[in-house]
Amino acid sequence: MEEYLIKKIEAIAFTKIKADEQLWASGILDSINIIELAVELENELKIQIPFDEIIIENFQTVASLAEYVRKKQHND
Repeated sequence: MEEYLIKKIEAIAFTKIKADEQLWASGILDSINIIELAVELENELKIQIPFDEIIIENFQTVASLAEYVRKKQHND
């Protein structure tokens, strides 16, 4: 999952990232990129990401995003 997310984020942000990088704090992802990423994840992984769950804690790093996505896949 982490490798998949890294590729997705790199394609959206047009930059290389490391798995432990702070996605929001570093400016890799901004509000528009986050929404684009969320929509792509919903479509490709068949999960629902409510707007109120697009928060720093869920999108802080690749690891936190992977954990969030896994939970959504098991709950949906």
